[in-house]
Amino acid sequence: DVTDSLEDVQIDAVTLSKLEAIYQDVKMRKYHHNTLKTVFGLLLVRGYKHQQKALDVFVPNTIGYLVGHILQVYFSEVEDVRLLNINAKTGNFILDVMSIFDRDDLEAIALENDQEFVKIAKAYFDFTTTEVLIYFQDPLQEFHDVFDVIVGELQPQEYTNYKYYSKLYANKVTHLPFLMIEKYQEKLKEDGLMVLLVNQDFFFHQDFAKLKEESQGLAFLSFIMLPETMFQEQATKKGIL
Repeated sequence: DVTDSLEDVQIDAVTLSKLEAIYQDVKMRKYHHNTLKTVFGLLLVRGYKHQQKALDVFVPNTIGYLVGHILQVYFSEVEDVRLLNINAKTGNFILDVMSIFDRDDLEAIALENDQEFVKIAKAYFDFTTTEVLIYFQDPLQEFHDVFDVIVGELQPQEYTNYKYYSKLYANKVTHLPFLMIEKYQEKLKEDGLMVLLVNQDFFFHQDFAKLKEESQGLAFLSFIMLPETMFQEQATKKGIL
């Protein structure tokens, strides 16, 4: 209600009076960004558990913090950094990244193709007073812009769209992470950086050779193997590309 000004005509006068008192108290206080981020994140996880939804849409906080540190060092001498978050989901990953990669000259944009996630992420950004512009669109829809850094978690899905064209797709590659890397490398500025969360078997996919062939201007600088203790026993293990 505080962030979205919800319709309150159905609330009785006594309850409304109590709520107004709470709102006044909330608006007078100054909360640290990370406190708001943690509160909303805990409530979101609680809500997902209550609805018995899978929790794998939440990237562990420590991964976002690590990526934030990487960006902080890499762009320490670069001004006016533009950041793109692909496959934003609930928005928790980009918020964790930005809690470390915290600078006044940062412009952040997020892309997500699930309408429910877009609504959740927007509420998350509003609640934490974080300036992130989010777009609801297909991950391979044309996006006319360039960025210094592109981050995101790439889910190992297959992509089918008869209207879509790229050299990889024409070569019968439907693995979505590869198609997204092919597309978004063109959105990266010279000396820009992609930091992507992918499955640890990324390099062993049958079409990886085709990706390398079509990504001549892209250098795979490093791959960080995340410890198995970060994941449940049967969960897919991840790494940072």
